[in-house]
Amino acid sequence: MKYLTWYIVFLLPAVLVARAETSTLSADDWYKNHYAILYEENPWDNVEQLGSMFDENLHHHQSDGAVVIANGPKWIAEGVAGWQADGWLGSTLAGYESELLNATTAVFKAKWRDRYAGDIIEFECGWYMADLKDDNWIITQYADMDCEEHGL
Repeated sequence: MKYLTWYIVFLLPAVLVARAETSTLSADDWYKNHYAILYEENPWDNVEQLGSMFDENLHHHQSDGAVVIANGPKWIAEGVAGWQADGWLGSTLAGYESELLNATTAVFKAKWRDRYAGDIIEFECGWYMADLKDDNWIITQYADMDCEEHGL
């Protein structure tokens, strides 16, 4: 009995505190405050961190109806490099919707305000699916999306 008391008094609170400190971010918090902000300033400096947020087998649903399975980290790195070569300076969220489908799957619609050299501003939209894997949200699917058609 004294060991049970010792466990309840000393060990259980430590386990609960440790669990609370490692709890998973909500999907919204992850997307807005950990993923999207990486695009704001000098996103090419964040390519490795961005890559870690994409699944190795990303399903890219293209606007022409094709579905391409790509290496997610490589896909985003190539995208960032190409945008940078086009004069892209960064992007911020200009519109956002999300839905938690179940405890481990969330979908997001995002409207991005893209800044380019020469004070050029463009907008683009995308649809994302993220899954909770090993206590981390990972983008597993992406679809090209028309902003106006989807109310963003």
